[in-house]
Amino acid sequence: MIYKEYNWKSSDNLNLFACSWEPEVNPKSVICLVHGLGEHSGRYNEWAEKFVNRNYGFLSLDLRGHGKSEGKRGHAKNYNLLLDDVETLMKNSELIFPGIPKILYGHSMGGNIALKYFYERKPYLKAMIISAPWLELELKVPKPLLLTAEFISKIFPQLSMSNGLKASDLSQDEAIIENRREDTFVHNKISVKLFCLIEEAAKQILSEKNKINIPLLIMHGTNDRIISFDATKSYSQTAGNITTFKVWENFYHELHNDVGKEKVFEYIADWIEKI
Repeated sequence: MIYKEYNWKSSDNLNLFACSWEPEVNPKSVICLVHGLGEHSGRYNEWAEKFVNRNYGFLSLDLRGHGKSEGKRGHAKNYNLLLDDVETLMKNSELIFPGIPKILYGHSMGGNIALKYFYERKPYLKAMIISAPWLELELKVPKPLLLTAEFISKIFPQLSMSNGLKASDLSQDEAIIENRREDTFVHNKISVKLFCLIEEAAKQILSEKNKINIPLLIMHGTNDRIISFDATKSYSQTAGNITTFKVWENFYHELHNDVGKEKVFEYIADWIEKI
């Protein structure tokens, strides 16, 4: 396996950290990852190696305000900048892996961004894989509180708060939980602006009338305590005719890090082989 690191410029001139995991021979396809809130590309090292062992390339960047990339932690000025970050990922994926089919993979907040990117930017992709996308929070935010957050975001958009994520809600694997707690590149911040941006995008995705016209795999664990399983299920039923919704019974939020993740990987790999 060949591991490389990159430093790319964002559309507004921030330094964005990225990395790739490559097989020794030309890959069959390239997985382009958009990570979740508060985390970073390095948390997918083991997951990336599994794909490389199946002769797939794996490429990820740290979104602005995350990991080794610049920007206020857990903040974005507007949603288009997040889409621009994904555009940077996809353009560089073609430079690094020219002519190789691309698969966009989004987890949690990254699933929200990846779906919105497809609807807005209409990229040429072989397929998409979406894991536990932020379409609706499991713990519903009262409407008055949402209205307050929207008001504050217009006056103090960079005001940050704890994102409330607990490592023990992400996985049932104690080693993963402890590793995340000790990871200095993981943060627990989200600005009121970013929260409102993701929530608004989620509403737009759920009401989207256009169909996904490429193979789409959506996955969610039934014991997810963070993101609503029911909202993902509802969206999957209207996303498109070539959408596959895979239910993972008793899994937590991070399917790729939970006990039984080997089954998750084998399912994904088999699904890719069939499309």
